[in-house]
Amino acid sequence: MKINKFKTVIFFVVFSLLLTINSVLAVQEDIALKITSGDTAKTLSMKEIKDLPALEGWGGRMRSTGAIEGPFELKGVSVIDLCDMVGGLNPDTAVKIISRDGYAMTFSYKQVMENDFITYDPVSQNEVPHEDLQMILAYQTDGNEMTFELGGPLRLAILSEKNQVTDGHWWSKWVENIELVPAPKDWVLHLKGAINEDIDRATFESGAAEGCHGTKYVDDKGREWEGIPLWLLVGRVDDDNPHEDKAFNDSLVKDGYEVEIIAEDGFSATLPMSSIARRNNIIVAYKLNGESLPEDYWPLRLAGEGLTGKEKVGQIKEIKVIFP
Repeated sequence: MKINKFKTVIFFVVFSLLLTINSVLAVQEDIALKITSGDTAKTLSMKEIKDLPALEGWGGRMRSTGAIEGPFELKGVSVIDLCDMVGGLNPDTAVKIISRDGYAMTFSYKQVMENDFITYDPVSQNEVPHEDLQMILAYQTDGNEMTFELGGPLRLAILSEKNQVTDGHWWSKWVENIELVPAPKDWVLHLKGAINEDIDRATFESGAAEGCHGTKYVDDKGREWEGIPLWLLVGRVDDDNPHEDKAFNDSLVKDGYEVEIIAEDGFSATLPMSSIARRNNIIVAYKLNGESLPEDYWPLRLAGEGLTGKEKVGQIKEIKVIFP
C-alpha cells in the first residue's frame, strides 16, 4: 500500500515538472525577438511583431563577390519603431543586431535614422543615389514567409520604393536580439591602388566576421589576432575589379609590385606583394584576444607569420599599392 502511495507521489511530481518544463519551452519558443536598452527590455512574439505597422518595399543585396541577389518585394517592421519600444535612439547610441548563431552587426545612428548606405543599380552594379531607405526586420519576401533557409523568420533588410541594392553584409540573418548600445568610435581604412576605396568600421567588421573573410592568427606569445587577410584587401584595389570571385589579380604579382602599410602618425612599412599573396596568416587585425585593439594599436594592426617588428604597423589608416 505504501509503495503504491509512493509511486503516486512520484508520478505527480514528475508530471508537474514536465508541465513546468513544457510551459517554459512554450514561452521561449513564442519569443521571436528581444529588444534591450540598459535595464529596459521588451520581448515580442511573431504575432505581436506582425500586428505592428508594417513597411513594404523593394530591396536587393550585393554579395562580396559582386553577385546580385534580388531585388525582392519585402515586408516587415521598422527597426526605428522597435528601438522606440525601449526608449529610442540618439546620436550617442548605436543599434546592435544579434543573430541566432551569435553573429552581431552594429549600425550607427546615421545608418538607422538618416539612410546612410551606399546603393547600387541592380543591372549595371554602379553606385547610384537613393531616396528614402528603410531598415526593417523582414518576415515576408515576395509574398511568402521568410523561411529559415532565407534567413528568417526575421532578417534585416534595407528597403526603397525602387529596385535598389545595398551591400549584402548589412542583411543579417536569423535576427533574435536588438540592443541599443553606446556608439563605438568610427574609423575609416583607405585603400589606394588602381582604384581607391574607403572601408568604414562597420563594413570591415562585417567582412571580418566568421563565415565571411574573418581569419585568426596566433602569434608566438599565444595572443590571438582577428581580422582580414592583407591580400584580400589589396585585391579590392589592385585592378578595376573590386568584388568578383577573381578580384585578386595573381598575374600582377609577377610584375613585382609592393604594398605600403601607413599608420596614423605617418610611419609606414613596405612589403613585396610576392611575400603576401594568397597568405591567410598575414592579416589586418581589429581584435586581440577577442577584444578591440588597445590604444597603441587601434583601430587596426598588421599581424602575421614572419613579419619583423617594424612591419607590424599599428594604428593603420591606409594601405597603398605601389606599382613598378
